[in-house]
Amino acid sequence: LITGTLQKVPTRPVAETSTRWRDCTTDGGLARFGVGFKATVRVRFIHALVRSAVQKLPEWNTRDWGLPVNQTDMAATALAFPMIMLVAGRLLGVPVSSREVETAMHLGRYVGHLMGVQPRWLPWDEQEGLTLLYRLSLSITNADATSVQLGQALMDEPLTRHYAFLGGLRGRLERQRHLSVSRFFLGKQGMKNLGLPTSTLPWYPLLRAPLNLGRHLAARLVRCVGDPRERMR
Repeated sequence: LITGTLQKVPTRPVAETSTRWRDCTTDGGLARFGVGFKATVRVRFIHALVRSAVQKLPEWNTRDWGLPVNQTDMAATALAFPMIMLVAGRLLGVPVSSREVETAMHLGRYVGHLMGVQPRWLPWDEQEGLTLLYRLSLSITNADATSVQLGQALMDEPLTRHYAFLGGLRGRLERQRHLSVSRFFLGKQGMKNLGLPTSTLPWYPLLRAPLNLGRHLAARLVRCVGDPRERMR
């Protein structure tokens, strides 16, 4: 918000975050000098530069906000990725095994470590992660005008993308789909806090969840039939 990047080029921070997440979860992405490893270390350097520069700006309120990109901010972000993957995945019809839970938590810990999050903020299991993320969320300030600025910029982000065909129609469809998912997870009050239309209905998750569940159960069944080791598990 302070740099104006989100208002001027809303697709850029969203695209950068999405690209980094794909880099971290691709095969070999977090190997030493892998694409995810390098991207995460680069983010750590950017955080250091932001931390140094922003706290010197007159509009930054250090007394109330602490350091820019502090341990709480980074820990909450690092935790959000595996927690959203697990909790939101289940709610959208994706079954998750205990082995996948352990893997997701390990991924979150390692990425957090590379970002510079202190070990005490990196939980080992899902329940511990959910508890810590809830406690961290309690320390975040209530929604204000800047929350609405963020919400508006992210709501309209699909409209600024380049589509190969039917750009206007696809942009509006993506916008409505994103709002539907947001309504499903945030509720009416959460939408209101971010300045998003509260009349939106959670139509997309309700339609998508049964399809996701059917696809994943079928895939697991096929894998178990074809691999004796899976049947043993």
